[in-house]
Order: sequence, then C-alpha cells, then structure tokens
Amino acid sequence: MKEAAVREGQMAVDLMPMSKDALEATDPLRRLAQIHVMVGDYEAAIDLLDYLLSIPSYVSVPYLRLHPMWDPLHDHPRFQALLEKYE
Repeated sequence: MKEAAVREGQMAVDLMPMSKDALEATDPLRRLAQIHVMVGDYEAAIDLLDYLLSIPSYVSVPYLRLHPMWDPLHDHPRFQALLEKYE
C-alpha cells in the first residue's frame, strides 16, 4: 500500500500549502518525509528533509540525529551529507 500512503501524505501537503501558513505547512511535509522513510523511499525523504532544513521549520539536525524515525537514514551517504551541510 506504498502508493496509497504516499498519496495520502501528498494530499495533506496539498491541503496545507506554504502560501496558507508558512510554518504550520512544514508539518505535513515532515510527515510525508516520514512516510517515504517507512515505505523505503529514502531519496524522496532526504529531498524533503533538505527542503525543510533550508527554511524555517521544526526540523533540525539534532532532531534528525536523535529521533528514531530517521534511524533508517543514518547510514545513507546523502543523509550524512545533509546533516553536515546544515550543522
């Protein structure tokens, strides 16, 4: 049900666009990144995390290092580079 999960996550992002509320709209994006991790689409998750780290959001390098949701990404070279980039 990978496609359905991603579709539902994308629908949440679409319902709360950045133009509506720039800070609160980052939460559906973070949740979509989590969905991508859960279904094994690490590249898409890292793309979203890169975007979230580049703008004001609740996502931070310490959060990504410590929260167990992101553990599957810890050995991924792009994830490590992302953490170094925003550290």
